[in-house]
Amino acid sequence: GSHMEEKRLSAKKGLPPGTLVYTGKYREDFEIEVMNYSIEEFREFKTTDVESVLPFRDSSTPTWINITGIHRTDVVQRVGEFFGTHPLVLEDILNVHQRPKVEFFENYVFIVLKMFTYDKNLHELESEQVSLILTKNCVLMFQEKIGDVFDPVRERIRYNRGIIRKKRADYLLYSLIDALVDDYFVLLEKIDDEIDVLEEEVLERPEKETVQRTHQLKRNLVELRKTIWPLREVLSSLYRDVPPLIEKETVPYFRDVYDHTIQIADTVE
Repeated sequence: GSHMEEKRLSAKKGLPPGTLVYTGKYREDFEIEVMNYSIEEFREFKTTDVESVLPFRDSSTPTWINITGIHRTDVVQRVGEFFGTHPLVLEDILNVHQRPKVEFFENYVFIVLKMFTYDKNLHELESEQVSLILTKNCVLMFQEKIGDVFDPVRERIRYNRGIIRKKRADYLLYSLIDALVDDYFVLLEKIDDEIDVLEEEVLERPEKETVQRTHQLKRNLVELRKTIWPLREVLSSLYRDVPPLIEKETVPYFRDVYDHTIQIADTVE
């Protein structure tokens, strides 16, 4: 809302209009990872040269282009311009304090998601914004830092497991969202278990630190829940409003992952 707008505007004071500003933590990480595949073929590579990934825009086979290190606003801008992405979408990719959302454009679908990683030593939940753009044959992914929850998808593509290499980019998009939702489930269980353990501990030794940690974990659950609600809206509009880039036969998969999020939301109540 307006608060975010103010924040966004104050960050841009004195900059020419259209200047892209990254609002996250500054990080060193930067790499672009490309996976291009069909039933017969598969190739993957990592690079820091943005020009080498641009030709995949016109590939006739599905390509997943994962850009890690969006503090490199020059790279986000170059890719965005080349793929015909609206400047406001590029601003949203870089403005990492957003609720999950989906927007339909004529030639692409834009999705903002939150990915969580749990630091067991610090007992803290770290969140990171992941943005996705689905074009006819590509999924562009934008992340803040190296490390994510998508390895199961990479494995399926590499070793041709399941149906992923028989399907188009819309199914890749589904697979990535599904991996994220699966990870929520795992996280919620971990946090629930840890709260149970701590609450037992509190009964035996009601130390301040244990009580604080229990509160911290419960706050983490609330944060996860706040993300799950808008995620449900994103998924329901993907299978209800079906943008042209999502094929009829992929719709049930999005429906399925929507049902899965509803289950999660119920366990978090």
